[in-house]
Amino acid sequence: MTLSTLTLRVKRHKTTYFVQCSATDTVLALKRRVAKLVGRDPRDVRLLVPKDKMTTTVDYAAVHAKDKLAELEDKAVLDQLGVPDDAVVFAVFWVPGEINAAEGKWEPVDLPEPAPLVEADEELSEAEHADAGAPRADKGKARA
Repeated sequence: MTLSTLTLRVKRHKTTYFVQCSATDTVLALKRRVAKLVGRDPRDVRLLVPKDKMTTTVDYAAVHAKDKLAELEDKAVLDQLGVPDDAVVFAVFWVPGEINAAEGKWEPVDLPEPAPLVEADEELSEAEHADAGAPRADKGKARA
């Protein structure tokens, strides 16, 4: 059974937009929502997904390989495409030419891999460890 409301993660560079839409929406409707968020014309937005399978995780190797991503067609319906809830979709914009806007090109998908998380214990100094366990005097009923 398909959910009637989907939340999609639309990624561009280091930014992720959480976009709610209906499973019966077209790709063009999704593009309009994204375009409104970023202040662009929907015609200047292209949405891409991995060719093999839309997932809720990011395969960074596939993102940077041109032949591994497919453009979503404007008339396609999200439910018919098999778009799952919390799916990751990549957005790229049209970059107009310097002299003639029509002679521009689509920007490449540029999604940097996130840096690995540092363990919280490694980040805290000894003084911060001591302060972390101490109760705050200005919190809760103690202030009254």
